Amino acid sequence: MKNRFEAVVNIAVLVMSVTVVYAVVQRFVVPTYFRGQSTSGYRAGDVLTGSLGELPLSPSRLSALLIVSNHCDYCTDSAPFYRTLLASHPHAPGGTFQTIILGGTGLEDAKAFATTNLLLADHILAMPKDAWARVSGTPTLLLVDSSGRVVGSWTGKLSSRGERQVVDAISTVLADTRPAP
Repeated sequence: MKNRFEAVVNIAVLVMSVTVVYAVVQRFVVPTYFRGQSTSGYRAGDVLTGSLGELPLSPSRLSALLIVSNHCDYCTDSAPFYRTLLASHPHAPGGTFQTIILGGTGLEDAKAFATTNLLLADHILAMPKDAWARVSGTPTLLLVDSSGRVVGSWTGKLSSRGERQVVDAISTVLADTRPAP
């Protein structure tokens, strides 16, 4: 009888231990590991559709579409990276890079986010309502060439590896679009 009781207790402890480990992995490990992965509905090679396809893309520039919300903690946490990234590329007319900030909950939201976080942008617009079907959350960064083709997409707060991927993607595209000497 005592052995049977000990066996039941051991099984119960084992089941509880497995449950706790599973819960910890689901809560902390999985979101951290997948955070900042390319999870937007847009993938490299896709062409912007609907209202996003009507954005003011320059015929000679790479565009960074940054979809944010002033009420998004990941957006606020990501702002220092975006500020550095956006400030490090020429925004003058004829430059090779432009930024379009789209407010997830409207134009005022986008303006407030850009102002509060000192983000430079060529255009600040409201996120078109029909565009949410292909955007999974905020912040979302889409790198788009002059024809509206997505060359990279990232959603969420990026890890340092994700940030390097963004910088490398921009550098690669800009290097490929510069005229040969």
